[in-house]
Amino acid sequence: MKIALLGAGQMGRAVLADLLRNPAVTQVRVFENHSAHLNEIRERFSDARLLLYRVDVRDRPSLERLLRGVNAIISCLPYTFNPSMARLAVELGISFCDLGGNDKAASEELALAREAQMAGIWILPNCGLAPGLTNILVMHGMEQFDEVDTISIRVGNLPLEPRPPFYFQLTFSGERLLDEYTQPVEIIRNGQLFTVEPLEELEYVDFPEPFGRLEAFLTAGSLSTLPRMLLGRVHHLEYKSLRYPGHRDMMRALFALGLAENRLIDVRSTLTYRDLLLRRLQRALAFRDPDAVLVHIHLSGRRGGQTASLLYTLVDRYSEAEGLSAMTRATAFPISVIGQMLAMGQIPGSGAAPPEQVVPREAFLEAVRERGLEIETRWEILSGPSGD
Repeated sequence: MKIALLGAGQMGRAVLADLLRNPAVTQVRVFENHSAHLNEIRERFSDARLLLYRVDVRDRPSLERLLRGVNAIISCLPYTFNPSMARLAVELGISFCDLGGNDKAASEELALAREAQMAGIWILPNCGLAPGLTNILVMHGMEQFDEVDTISIRVGNLPLEPRPPFYFQLTFSGERLLDEYTQPVEIIRNGQLFTVEPLEELEYVDFPEPFGRLEAFLTAGSLSTLPRMLLGRVHHLEYKSLRYPGHRDMMRALFALGLAENRLIDVRSTLTYRDLLLRRLQRALAFRDPDAVLVHIHLSGRRGGQTASLLYTLVDRYSEAEGLSAMTRATAFPISVIGQMLAMGQIPGSGAAPPEQVVPREAFLEAVRERGLEIETRWEILSGPSGD
């Protein structure tokens, strides 16, 4: 199978390494506009299956010509490019998946459902960690209950040795971080869909050392399509980000000063306050310290006449052997698995959908576990048929 990889930054290079570990992958075409990233690939990988192209993805004629003949396209580009890349994939008749991270971009891609179905391909946005792996775990849990009452999702990417004052480091897009902290949040409460403010509903959650007590608060984007998909099927659904205590209040203080506003600094500048904040955060939080990803997904409901709960947990740490951060592993491996499933025709049907709706869940989870993401499950029976 032949796979095209759009974007060769940190996440793209991790996907590439995973693709090249599969002998069934006969060719990987990498498209990247930055020569430094391509040079790093040349230094790290020596594989006859690898083809490198320095191409700006906005150069549609070149991209269209070079993509022909591949079985699937994996996008590790910034989310702003994904809708146009998905439309190109439909025109070329090639299945497409991306890391997602923005609800508006994902909605534009999902609107291609009819065209993708007619082309006999899949368009799958949101195939990273959250949304992506977490949403698939939610739906995997849903199918094991007769009725689900509550779903709570807690996810965090944390440095193992946090540095004050933010106790956080950027291992993904700074733009995505600001979106999560400033955009409206959709949740389900008492069976109804609500839109609430981010950074609210602070709680504290205890984890084993070295993490200890962490704070959790509402953030936007990581549920993506789940609230509307599960409306009418669950009573409560929410997603909160995990951080070291004090991080939320530090960010709220910056926002209270207006530093997240899309307002020009002055009439002589093209910079907004948000632009300035983004630049400063990218500098201040640009550590590359060893990190961890924590995933804690709890479902409760009725199963076989009993009240029961199901807990999925993942604690993944920086891999020194691979030179990969935990965030990179937990994001790159899911999309690599899905891209390879697309290329091999292992996802029945066609159209446009989030992965939790159409990706074979057992096969997917088996594949990510084989890559070292040790997802654990634990059932607890809360009461018997009589409610005792």
